[in-house]
Amino acid sequence: MDEDTPHDRMDVSGRATNAVQARSVRDVHFHGPSPYQGKIAPPCLWGAVPDIAPGYQPRATTTALPTTSGCTVVFGTAGVGKTQLVAEYAHQEWNGNRVELLAWITATSRADLVSGYTALAQALTGREDPDLAIQLLFSWFATTGTRWLVVLDDIWRPRDIENLWPPSSPVGRTIATTRRQDAAFQTPGRSYVELGLFTPEQSRACLEERLRGRQDLLRGVGAIGELVSHLPLAIGQVAAYIADRGLTCEAYAVRWDDRRRTLKDLFPPQTELLASERAVATTWALSVDRANELAPRGIAGKVLDIAAVLDANGIPESALVSAAVTKYVGTDATQDDLSDALGCLTRLSLVTRTGQSGQIRVHSLTQRATLESMAPGDRATCVRVAADTLLEVWPDTDTTKPLSPDAIALAEVLRANAIALAEVAGPALWTRGGHDVLFQVGNSLGDAGQHEAAADYFRDLHSTATEHSGPDHPRVLLARYKMAYWQAVAGEDGAIGKLQQVLAEQERVLGAGSPDALLTRHNIIYLQAEAGETDTAITSGEELLAGLTALLGREHRDTLALRHNLAHWRAESGNIGTALTELDDVLACQVSTLGPHDIATLTTRYNIAHWRARGGDITTALDELRQLLPLQIDILGPQHPDVLNTRHNIAHWRARSGDITTALDELRQLLPDQTRVLGYNNPVTKTTRGYIAYLQYQLR
Repeated sequence: MDEDTPHDRMDVSGRATNAVQARSVRDVHFHGPSPYQGKIAPPCLWGAVPDIAPGYQPRATTTALPTTSGCTVVFGTAGVGKTQLVAEYAHQEWNGNRVELLAWITATSRADLVSGYTALAQALTGREDPDLAIQLLFSWFATTGTRWLVVLDDIWRPRDIENLWPPSSPVGRTIATTRRQDAAFQTPGRSYVELGLFTPEQSRACLEERLRGRQDLLRGVGAIGELVSHLPLAIGQVAAYIADRGLTCEAYAVRWDDRRRTLKDLFPPQTELLASERAVATTWALSVDRANELAPRGIAGKVLDIAAVLDANGIPESALVSAAVTKYVGTDATQDDLSDALGCLTRLSLVTRTGQSGQIRVHSLTQRATLESMAPGDRATCVRVAADTLLEVWPDTDTTKPLSPDAIALAEVLRANAIALAEVAGPALWTRGGHDVLFQVGNSLGDAGQHEAAADYFRDLHSTATEHSGPDHPRVLLARYKMAYWQAVAGEDGAIGKLQQVLAEQERVLGAGSPDALLTRHNIIYLQAEAGETDTAITSGEELLAGLTALLGREHRDTLALRHNLAHWRAESGNIGTALTELDDVLACQVSTLGPHDIATLTTRYNIAHWRARGGDITTALDELRQLLPLQIDILGPQHPDVLNTRHNIAHWRARSGDITTALDELRQLLPDQTRVLGYNNPVTKTTRGYIAYLQYQLR
């Protein structure tokens, strides 16, 4: 078990509730970069490539997309079909076996882009450290002979992609979509393609394709394209509405005219909109009305309200059928009703379900039309409901098991949604010092290993919180603490000093005995111990222990973590006997309060065996490690690095006890697993190979 870095949790109030976890000791240390050995290998399709919409019309612009190598930026106003154009091209290239790695990455914000690159890099290279993982990924792009295609969908700001363009490669292609026409995109070696509206012929063809088999509805079809400014998004919405309602195109045009006279109140007089945006607003209103008429009646529009304030590129379906949204919808609605309402929205082309990924896409213009139809108070309510639902479905990191790959992917999507929500929320998320979801984003970044990104996020959050609540608000201090905390985890210089400054402010505003101040003190002590100031850490830790015990009790998780760390520091200073007595007491408390399968409990069991062996009682330590191993396998899985570490140390201490032959057999069985999980050149794998050679020499 290794919990060498500080880690904290958030309770439902958003307050940090625990100090650093009990430190676990390794006899095998993990350092250095991971090799190119990941969970996937080409040929591979990575990311959610959008499906092709019914009635899709091929565009002449497709011929300008790269055929073998190069970088192309596709730009155009919202709703013209940039994503569909590139998706159709990507499907053709993949199905035609002209590309061996197809990666689709959402690029709405820099955080989305970095998260997407990081996830791809970790899957492809096996590297866990985000910064180095991206470096390895770009190096792979530049040097591989594998034909790759990377799509960066929906770049909003040129600065978001600074230094993050994939490198040029004779076998690699990059395609980006954006609404922007900035000169920053127009650099040598990069082609720039504009996608416009449908031609009248394409508008008609799209409608005819969508209404195939319904010839009776095509009367007046020639007028529809002009009516909606030939915007592909609007054409699709009109076709879905006509087909569902059983109207002729001519009858739809009459309703359009009536609706437009009443919809002008949707837009304040000072707002200037493109004709295409007005078209979407009108088709949106008609389609939402129709969706609300479908069973379950009156629910679809409210579900769309929540989707309108989240990430257009992908909302977890679970977040739109949650208890929070159910309560907002009211009228005795159930989660099944909300799922059916999503089906209604899909039928009317207001949202898209993205295959098996469990995500809902909403076009940004549909979101805009929805938002602008709301009164300010209603928008604030939707913002708060959306924030509540994101927290409700966020994977719980405070569990006895590591997050599954699905949970890790869900957390990434939820971060993107929370960031999108904050952009439209205004002051709605800043009542009572800031909604918990704002803090959850930063913690989730840190938990995902993006420590520097987490520190940067909390730096910005602290600035915004100060503007809303003033410098002395407890939540502002919490944001400042989080910034310093993740800076410390990232290894920035002066981390102890920054935390000490936060502590001084916490004690001034909240009091020296406040939970937040005690937490900060624990992290400062932990960092002092890591820096080699063990005696100082023990003295300060004993003082803190008295405060934690008085506040939380002797058997609270946080108190137990400090007791464990104190015992560890005593052992490191040479007092192994006292440390073992204290660790035995901690273990008994953990078993009774946290349970025998909690990760903290397993950590303590491992460290007891470690220090017992270091103290000379190798026989007992071996028995304890052998009893621990099946529990670790059950909780963490057989390939977890902690399990591999325990297996190595069982063999190590067995050899030290004189049974070299058995130890060699165990190490030879361990080595292939380490090579597969950690990589051939990982320092741990190298240590095992070297130890095998050493023991073979001893036998000779």
